[in-house]
Amino acid sequence: MFSAFRETIASLKSSTYGATILTKPFRWVLWYWTKYLILLASIPMVISIFIITWYLPQAPRFITANFPAGSVTVKNHLLSTTIKEPYKTGNQDFALIINTAGGTGDLASVSGGMLFLKDQLVVKSPGTGQLQSQDYKQIPDFSFNRDQLAKWINSNSFKLWLILFAAVLVIGLVTAATGWVFRLALYGFCGLLFWLMGRYLLKKSLTFIQALAVALYASVPQLVISLVLSLVFSDLLNLLVILLFTYLSINWIRNLPPAPAAKNS
Repeated sequence: MFSAFRETIASLKSSTYGATILTKPFRWVLWYWTKYLILLASIPMVISIFIITWYLPQAPRFITANFPAGSVTVKNHLLSTTIKEPYKTGNQDFALIINTAGGTGDLASVSGGMLFLKDQLVVKSPGTGQLQSQDYKQIPDFSFNRDQLAKWINSNSFKLWLILFAAVLVIGLVTAATGWVFRLALYGFCGLLFWLMGRYLLKKSLTFIQALAVALYASVPQLVISLVLSLVFSDLLNLLVILLFTYLSINWIRNLPPAPAAKNS
């Protein structure tokens, strides 16, 4: 990964680096770009695993101290409870809500949380606000109260950690693969525009694959800055990132050697 960082710094230092990019095999360029996507995808996965590892041992104590007395039952894939509803605990950043008569709108007032509805569990990711739902069809009938839940988590903490760890990996890999395909298609479209511009406006000897390689290189700083944007979202910063990507691509293509003049017959 350090070689990729050095390559990125070298590309940003030179306005004529486009010619260097064109000398590299496209497979190499694609792998260089993919390494940054892997890095960005691994960061939230590592953070999630750290949070699970840190907070899971504290879950029994948290449940005993914060959950109300009462029972929760799943029967015929539907959830019911004797707890007074809607029940909510937590804070603005992350909350746990039980409301069998509610809907996903119950999560609108918090940045992240878990919402137990009558027929499904809805999880809202902090930061992104993305909603993911899971029904209870795979859950057998059961009933438990606060003390039983705390005791079960305490005695099955390692097994529960493995399940959550596997879930983070699966969700992370699927999200990363989907993002890779989507971004490649997006930059493929940008590469097409840059190819047309370079070929017919700037009169450069440029193929579509070469234009795509330039676009992938130019997107790397955008990928790095997007990590910061995920922490501090700003419309202005988003605009600056797009402008940086466009500037690098056009500047590198503009400084390519001109296409050879056609020979007169």
